[in-house]
Amino acid sequence: MYNNNKKTADNDWSMLSVEGNKQVNQIVKRAKKEHLTWPQVYKELWMLHNKTGFYEAMDSEVCKEVYKKLNFKSPYYFYGITVNGKTLFDMFPELNTPA
Repeated sequence: MYNNNKKTADNDWSMLSVEGNKQVNQIVKRAKKEHLTWPQVYKELWMLHNKTGFYEAMDSEVCKEVYKKLNFKSPYYFYGITVNGKTLFDMFPELNTPA
């Protein structure tokens, strides 16, 4: 069930659990601190998505919330979307490498 807590800038990333929101919040904090790019942040969300209980980390709402919060100006790409027949993983090979 969706976490219906009041949405705040720091704790609700449209994840389905409080723990999921905490995990995404840690990604956002790290991204700010280390000046990560959108592909790098996306990779972090992808890795979280692959952990049991956090599959929604790749949901478009979660990705959009994170993208907006980090004020990215680069093109917004996410899994499943293609641009000229290429996926995000084709355009950013570093996403295919282990963290």
